[in-house]
Amino acid sequence: MTRFKLIATTHLAVGAASGLAAQSLLSSEADMTEKAIIAFTVGFISHLVLDAIPHREYAVSGFTLWAILSVEIAAVFLLVLSPSNQLITSLIIFAGMAGGALPDFAGLAYQYFLRWPLFAAFGQTVHFFHFRSMSPNLELGYIAQVIIAAVAVIFVKFKSV
Repeated sequence: MTRFKLIATTHLAVGAASGLAAQSLLSSEADMTEKAIIAFTVGFISHLVLDAIPHREYAVSGFTLWAILSVEIAAVFLLVLSPSNQLITSLIIFAGMAGGALPDFAGLAYQYFLRWPLFAAFGQTVHFFHFRSMSPNLELGYIAQVIIAAVAVIFVKFKSV
């Protein structure tokens, strides 16, 4: 059952949810910049944790990969961002999503655009928790991704900052 490949969806949704959840740890005097930095940082950490869930990266490349990523990104944006959100809430959600996407974005940037060794080194360093089994039975990992992404989207939709 390898058709569920919500890798970007899960990282983006959990990054947004993590960024919002972390706001409760800040003082009430925290400014917009501090809130966004914390959301980005926690989103980034969520990526590292999620990479421990059994999964395979996309088995496609080129235009097909970018089409899939575009659909996933658009879907998550539509699900978690709302015109009724306050500006700070939208900024926190976006910062968490950006942090959640950064490790894979660096790898894609290296592979497709900028062959900077720094991007390759960053990708190797931050993916130290990445699940590495070649097991063909990854169905539970995909189901877990779907459930985790759905819970994260629901949390974001109902959480207020």
